[in-house]
Amino acid sequence: MGRLTVKPHESDSYYRFKYPHRTYPTIKPLRPHPIPPRIEQEILKNFGWFFEQFYAETFDMK
Repeated sequence: MGRLTVKPHESDSYYRFKYPHRTYPTIKPLRPHPIPPRIEQEILKNFGWFFEQFYAETFDMK
């Protein structure tokens, strides 16, 4: 895999670069991000159509 072109730093905020990010020269695997059950249920309740459309094999929506 080739190396990624990155800027010296990146941020989420246009004004004064309030939220800086680390950048890496290569793509790294995602780390798991646990979601509390209450939040997961709310997401599935409000956006279940999205998961059914794009991730039907991953989530049991019943």
